[in-house]
Amino acid sequence: MKLSFKHNYFSLFLLLFTTLAMVAVHRLYSTQVYVTKENVSLFGNIILLIFALSSVLIFISQIILVRRILRPFLSVENFVSLSLVLLLVLSVFQKEVGIYATGFFVLFALVSFFVRGKIYTLNKVYYFIFLYAVFLMAGTIYTPRGFHFPEMTYTFYLLPLSFSLFRLNKQTLLLILKIVFRIMAVYMAVSVVYWWFNLLVLNKSALEWITMKFPNAYDYVGTWGHYSHPSYISLVLFSALISGFYLNFKMDNTVTLSKFELITYIGLCLGFVLVTESRIGLVELIIIVLISLLYYIRLKTPHFKLALVVAVLVGVVILMAGENKVSRFIRDDVRKADYTLAVNYIKEHPVIGAGYHQQRAALEYQDKKMSDVTRPEGAPPITYTHNQFLGDMVQFGIPGLICLLILLTGLIWNALRSRSYLLQLFMLIYLFFMLIEEPLYAQEGITRFMSYLCLFVHISECEKPLKAFNLRNLFSKSKTT
Repeated sequence: MKLSFKHNYFSLFLLLFTTLAMVAVHRLYSTQVYVTKENVSLFGNIILLIFALSSVLIFISQIILVRRILRPFLSVENFVSLSLVLLLVLSVFQKEVGIYATGFFVLFALVSFFVRGKIYTLNKVYYFIFLYAVFLMAGTIYTPRGFHFPEMTYTFYLLPLSFSLFRLNKQTLLLILKIVFRIMAVYMAVSVVYWWFNLLVLNKSALEWITMKFPNAYDYVGTWGHYSHPSYISLVLFSALISGFYLNFKMDNTVTLSKFELITYIGLCLGFVLVTESRIGLVELIIIVLISLLYYIRLKTPHFKLALVVAVLVGVVILMAGENKVSRFIRDDVRKADYTLAVNYIKEHPVIGAGYHQQRAALEYQDKKMSDVTRPEGAPPITYTHNQFLGDMVQFGIPGLICLLILLTGLIWNALRSRSYLLQLFMLIYLFFMLIEEPLYAQEGITRFMSYLCLFVHISECEKPLKAFNLRNLFSKSKTT
């Protein structure tokens, strides 16, 4: 791997900044003046400011470097691109920020529609999403609130429809991927610095953080961004990671991404998931890297079959050697108790279920009935099932599981049919994630899922001829663009 400053300046600068920042924090800690518990909030705001300024600089610098792609500068496509970057980046923060970013993106998509006067045909995969959203709405009929339009389902409709109101060229989309990739690298770097600050203040050892001996360690890593759930944050980080692999595989002359920059990002990912104690994050990181390496071998060498056999054998050996640990890894004591409650509730209500967003009430009801199921002492209150498949069955019974499987089958079919590395890895990430969380139950998960899904679908079809309907004559004969 040839290391040149021209292609790796960003990674080198990021590593230098992280190192110097950690050294500076340690030096200040020795004075016992600035690095104190009283200044944790102030330091978090400084970190947030650094992240914001860095993001702006990354966006501007990339625009300047590839300005020929984005001419004229004040075009509606550029404003759509900016709003899309904001949507993808800000989804890593609390749900309110993601909602505002979604509204901002929808606004500029509508502006593009009225300026250009075109609406493009929707990818067939979106109809599976619409079907799922309609099913969620139907599930509100027998809830205490009664039939209503669930607020969180807006995202299922708005984002696909918004992406049909504009068309960005391939170069612009690759540029967006690179900008988001670098901003997420900065996010992890400043999070590591913030963790280092708290490590010193709390007088903890690094070993305690990475061996899960420090409860809720993630609260001291991501709180500077006012959102600290490590698993949901990892969804954004890993979506950016597969984007980085994609850029490296493409080797585009305009939008390049070096192997060193990719390795730096992977190293930051590893550090982040370790200090946040994200178990699913660690598993998914390993899976993404291994599959991407296989993909690279398939592209660049004739030894793909051999590499695939070796990878499968290694995976089987690991699973057999650590069967008990793997099971405990996925099913901790809290989740085990919640799964037991969920399974028993489903047995008693196999057809109807509790209704949309009634998981907590259902599990609390079952918990009172089953006194033999005990949750660990000090465990958080019952909130939801922490498994997308069980969760949908608790809400809607067996029909809910069928509808979810139809949705996932449609998404996987589209990913395979389009031969999209981005969509295939994206779906794999979420399938694993659904085993221990419910990304389609919480607004944070829905925003992250739909934002990157729509983007990757847009990339997969950006070079295909699509039908467009003119604003002035929407119901007339369509024409191919």
